Amino acid sequence: LFNLPGIANATLLPAKRGTGTFNVFIDSTTPVVSPLLIQEVQAVLDREVALGIKGYVEYPTYKAVTIDIEVLAKDGIVAADLLTSLGGTTATDIMNTINNISRGESLDPTLLLRLVLDHEDILNAKIKELKIGDYSVLEDKIINNEIVGLGRKKLTEFEKWFSSTDLISFCVAEYE
Repeated sequence: LFNLPGIANATLLPAKRGTGTFNVFIDSTTPVVSPLLIQEVQAVLDREVALGIKGYVEYPTYKAVTIDIEVLAKDGIVAADLLTSLGGTTATDIMNTINNISRGESLDPTLLLRLVLDHEDILNAKIKELKIGDYSVLEDKIINNEIVGLGRKKLTEFEKWFSSTDLISFCVAEYE
């Protein structure tokens, strides 16, 4: 399995579904295990196992992070230009931070906010809304997306965080 492109790790779980079975838990080199990679791993298992043994592929349960951040720009900064800037590098940095959290590790929203506060044109920022939902790999959609508090979020060892730049948004607060 380690010879397949896209496999970062594979763990054997013997007899997980009973005698004559085993599961292989895979992690991908990409943020999400693709359906194609799942099929490729299953094909290898089906081809290589002994007669009478059945192997099953498992992969992480993904928790999608959707975040909306309100920013206060420094004097003289054009809001549209700031939003364009934030939607580029800053959104990508937030996405990469989330996607690079190891399976089972916690997410600290204040670290994501710090990435925004480090922007040279930002005076202040706050997280307006944070949602966490189940990301379905096979359906390529978020299910049960719910607003959550801003405290640290913990996962089990079989869960992994996921986000994309489409799930990260910004708005500019106006001076009064």
